[in-house]
Amino acid sequence: MALPYQESDRDEDGTMTVVKLYAAVSRFDGDRGCGDTLIPTSDVGVPIPFLQGNTLWVLDRRLRAGAETSIATVVRRFTIDPDRCTGTVR
Repeated sequence: MALPYQESDRDEDGTMTVVKLYAAVSRFDGDRGCGDTLIPTSDVGVPIPFLQGNTLWVLDRRLRAGAETSIATVVRRFTIDPDRCTGTVR
């Protein structure tokens, strides 16, 4: 079982300034678990996670190469494996 969640900071106006995405993973029998695994994102906008089986899909945004304001939407894919608790994702 996996649970994606996020932490965010807000400025004085209530605008999100920093969003970090994490995943907590546990086997259904409770035998093993991995907490607070940081999911890499681009730090542009708010990533949207979607869990499908053992795959975590993340709708993310990033700056285009060499650009300061041109943003591209990307989909990132990560494998969730509760038997290999390394604190990183692949």
